[in-house]
Amino acid sequence: IGLGLLLIFCMLVYVVHMTLSEGETVGVSQSVKKIMLNYLQVIALARSFPLRWNGVLRTLFEIQGAVSTLGDHIVNVDCVSASQSAAELFYGKQVMFACAPLITGCLSFVVWFVYGLFRGIPFFAKRTDRKARTPKDKFIVTVTAVVFLMYPTMCGQAFSLFSCKVVGNQAYLQVDLEEPCYKARHLLMVLLLGIPQLSFYVLGLPLLVLKFLKRNRSGLFKNPVVLTRWGLFFKGYRENRYYWEIVISARKVCVVALSVFGRELGVGRQSLVALLLLLACVVLEVVGRPFREATKSHAVLKQLELCALIVEFGTLWSGLMIFQSGPKAEGVGILLTILVVAANVGLMLWFLYVLGKAFVEENKDSRLLQRLQTKMSFGKFSIGRRGFDSQGIRNVL
Repeated sequence: IGLGLLLIFCMLVYVVHMTLSEGETVGVSQSVKKIMLNYLQVIALARSFPLRWNGVLRTLFEIQGAVSTLGDHIVNVDCVSASQSAAELFYGKQVMFACAPLITGCLSFVVWFVYGLFRGIPFFAKRTDRKARTPKDKFIVTVTAVVFLMYPTMCGQAFSLFSCKVVGNQAYLQVDLEEPCYKARHLLMVLLLGIPQLSFYVLGLPLLVLKFLKRNRSGLFKNPVVLTRWGLFFKGYRENRYYWEIVISARKVCVVALSVFGRELGVGRQSLVALLLLLACVVLEVVGRPFREATKSHAVLKQLELCALIVEFGTLWSGLMIFQSGPKAEGVGILLTILVVAANVGLMLWFLYVLGKAFVEENKDSRLLQRLQTKMSFGKFSIGRRGFDSQGIRNVL
């Protein structure tokens, strides 16, 4: 558990630092990081499908989930719980994950409030410089990062409370077939935890973000305060596709819902529906063209997103093939396992290559921009970074 909490803390710090360091710019590296995290969150959900994943693939999914999602595959409380039954343990975890965003939000407030006191920047003080990042900005970024990283887990936990299996004339909780559904204790948990989680987390959070983005649409890409606080949800997309992160959230919700409720369809049909969903996502990506292409370097973003969806499709298809082939077709399983690992590792290496290349180019552009601003500081002419690519800056110099 200690190692898991440390990993959660490191991942959270990284996402918060990544968001704060972006500022008002829309660089390639920022969008690549978000595409990579979204891909890892979705591909890690493959382990929830009841296919015949072998140890190698399960380990692969665990690693992918560990670096992209704050979930119970990182911190597993089963081994330290004193619960007497599977249902009690399940309800305890439900309470923990339902309260986790609220607890994290309170802790973040305390941290940034104290930080403001030490830096002499009161948390609730009015902003004097629109481009300055206040403790309140950093608090909001921290909360949005927690929501981004925990969202698939929160959806899975909310859905699992409604996942029941019918045995005879009675429905029982999927995780404990001795616990009747919608009676006594389970009914109480549905009312206290299940419905609120569906209302506030699964549906409420995306709708709240969408409402906020629509209300501030005219200044989304111009207001530095909005860019800093909420840029995680819309930066990198075209102005008429500012809502695309909600589309990606819907993809995650659908995959999670299929992994939880789709078992009643049977393994084969459950996987086929998931494949159809991923195919629809590929079509939406091609038709929607959501990514902003401010420079030629940004063209790689749509390629990365499409390749990520294709790898997700291929991974699930391979899992279905392994399942349908059965344990006797060991050669097929080995071959498909090699292909799945190669595709996922290859895509990650491509992500890291593009990320490293973009990072180097953006640092170089930043130094060039500083030189250009220094040379022109005596005049009335001023520039913004988004209006220049690296070649344009070099030409001016």
